[in-house]
Amino acid sequence: MKKARKAVSVAWGVLLLLGAALPAVAQEKGGPPPALVAVSEIREGMITPRKEFVGTVYYPEVSSEMSGIAVKVSFDEGQRVRRGNVLVRLDAELLGKTLASTRSTHEQTLAELERATLDLKRIEKLYREDSIAEQVYDENRFRVKSLEKKGDSLKADVERLEIEIAKKTVRAPFDGVVLEKHVDRGEWLSPGTAVATLARDDTMDVVVEVPGDVLPFVRKGGNVDVRTAGKEIQGTVSAIVPRGEILTRTFPVKIQVPNRHSLIEGMEARVDIPSGKKEKTLLVPRDALVTAMGQTVVFTVVDAKAKMVPVTVTRYVGKEVAIRANELKAGMEVLIKGNERIRDGQPVSVRKDGERSSGPSAGEKK
Repeated sequence: MKKARKAVSVAWGVLLLLGAALPAVAQEKGGPPPALVAVSEIREGMITPRKEFVGTVYYPEVSSEMSGIAVKVSFDEGQRVRRGNVLVRLDAELLGKTLASTRSTHEQTLAELERATLDLKRIEKLYREDSIAEQVYDENRFRVKSLEKKGDSLKADVERLEIEIAKKTVRAPFDGVVLEKHVDRGEWLSPGTAVATLARDDTMDVVVEVPGDVLPFVRKGGNVDVRTAGKEIQGTVSAIVPRGEILTRTFPVKIQVPNRHSLIEGMEARVDIPSGKKEKTLLVPRDALVTAMGQTVVFTVVDAKAKMVPVTVTRYVGKEVAIRANELKAGMEVLIKGNERIRDGQPVSVRKDGERSSGPSAGEKK
């Protein structure tokens, strides 16, 4: 029993000695081990300066081309329609009767033309044999020509009436959703009367007002970034309207974007428009940016220690960020992993390509 107590006392003594020695060892080695981090190289690139402008989403309309009474309305507000779906049918009963009568007259004329042509052939043979007078031959020849012209005229009338009847049916020109209904059953529609306002499902238009000094840098067909409904979408400049607002001296720029996010007319859209010539800038990965003491910073590695450098972000370019900082230049390395927990001046160990480096880091080379 005494031996056991003696052994316990010795163990406690050893632990106390080790506990007292550990701080001295840590202090001798310079504190805790270096933090493991990953780095990426700062590169120089060319970017186009851009400014943000606020625009609005718009949609086109579909209109009736014929006049008449609406006998059938096949849509309601909020309904989704497909291209070619019937929206409105106008009364075409009178046109149908006129078409039937014109077709009959056309067929009768063709029959008369066929008979007159046969008669002309027989009379022409007799005329060559000097068996009939020239006057009789001429009368039959001109009769055939007259029936041919009459047949052509009636054929054109039939085609015109068929087109008019087809236009009595107003169809959706594209896939979309009905935003507003402008006609009800029994109403009279005049040519050009809008029957519905449709929102396109596949594309939308964003219109922004751009100042005159920015307009020279906007190119038709160029790509721009659009932010709306919490989404980032790439759009294409489809038109630059050559008519400005006198009071503001701004000019409308129309941008077409794909509609994959249930966007609707009237929504706000923020658009990055080119505002100058390309210029050189420093580019770092987005992961290099952290917030410290209320400012945006990056960390570099100098003499195996992290160095905090405040930066100014000028633009986001895909997965990279364009920055300005007097202390940075192309070729230097910035922390992209482990930088969230780093302090200025803290020792670091650089990991590259997923491996822990065994030698000195880039910041340690002399």
